[in-house]
Amino acid sequence: MNCISRIVAAPALVCLVFSSACSGPASQHLQQRDIAIPCEKQQCATPMKLTYLGTAGFRIEYGEDVLLLSPFFSNPGLSEVLFSEIEPDYEVIEQFAGPYKLATADAIFLGHGHYDHALDVPYIAKHFATDAHIYGNQTTINQFSASPLLDDSRRLHDVSPYAINLPSLPGANSWPERSRIHGLKGVEYLAIESIHSPHFCGQTLANQQVSSPDGAYPSRASDWKSGKNLSFVFEFRRPSGPVEYRIFYLDAVMLSKPTQTMSCMIGPEYPEATNIVISSVSLYDNVEGQPQDMLSLIEPDHVILAHWDEFSRDYASNVKAPRQQFTANVDEYIRALECAEPAHKAWLHPGIGTTMTFGGPAESLAGAQPIKPVAVSRQCEPPGEG
Repeated sequence: MNCISRIVAAPALVCLVFSSACSGPASQHLQQRDIAIPCEKQQCATPMKLTYLGTAGFRIEYGEDVLLLSPFFSNPGLSEVLFSEIEPDYEVIEQFAGPYKLATADAIFLGHGHYDHALDVPYIAKHFATDAHIYGNQTTINQFSASPLLDDSRRLHDVSPYAINLPSLPGANSWPERSRIHGLKGVEYLAIESIHSPHFCGQTLANQQVSSPDGAYPSRASDWKSGKNLSFVFEFRRPSGPVEYRIFYLDAVMLSKPTQTMSCMIGPEYPEATNIVISSVSLYDNVEGQPQDMLSLIEPDHVILAHWDEFSRDYASNVKAPRQQFTANVDEYIRALECAEPAHKAWLHPGIGTTMTFGGPAESLAGAQPIKPVAVSRQCEPPGEG
């Protein structure tokens, strides 16, 4: 759908601007039971558990290490987002902090500073994940620096200076070194300069940068600025062992348009690692070439769909009966995955609260619904046709 047709298709403009104003029933592909994914590669003896928290949020557990990615539960309504100040929904966070084991988190990562990624983080870090260090771009960290809940600046890490730019990589044998995460034994990360999909007509809302930590703490949705978007690569390995899993976390839409392949980005080490992409569905079709460009760059074994659910709706209701964002056409996105080249092995569309367990011994998969990676059908039509 082009820019003009979206503008004249009232009331779609409001839906597009705020990405959550309208919704529809969840896709028929939604998987709301816990999922077990047996490993087909040798280097995944340790189980890894990913729990989808809604919006762009995940909890990742690997051995003793626990990461939170953009945890967000408050879901302020559209009227609040448009006309009033917003704040975390403390009751909802406390309700789900126990079941999601937020207190066990060692680190929190965010790719940008919009409210639907950042609003709840200071409260979670203050009252639950009290030992977790927080990693994000300059804008996100400067916004957090103004929070009275985060009074220990040693917990805040601006990773922007270390983010790599894919087109500037010289090529083979020059891949950048990974960075350690404070307090974690088996996880390293790589920050990558990325982009946020335009909301409409090529424009991204609240995309300014906050260059100083001395500003006022954001009070309205529009005060939460994205800054320069980052994607992350996380590598999981046992001490002195090979990389078992590699997660590409795209909390907005995509990496910059690829000019190289994954091997130039991460190097040839550990080709037997299981490569997983966490990919935002919302607004993906506002960026030309997606998700094909992402798949061509990363060549993943699995794609996990995120940021598909309506985040202006009560969180508990979303858990029980999730609804799909107006800007997240899951069925079209899945069709695009099915038709993409090169073929990946499987996609997963988790419900909120669904845990996906990858690899490990058989007992680690007990109680979960087994799903084997399957070769996608090559008898498909491009999105929008047929």
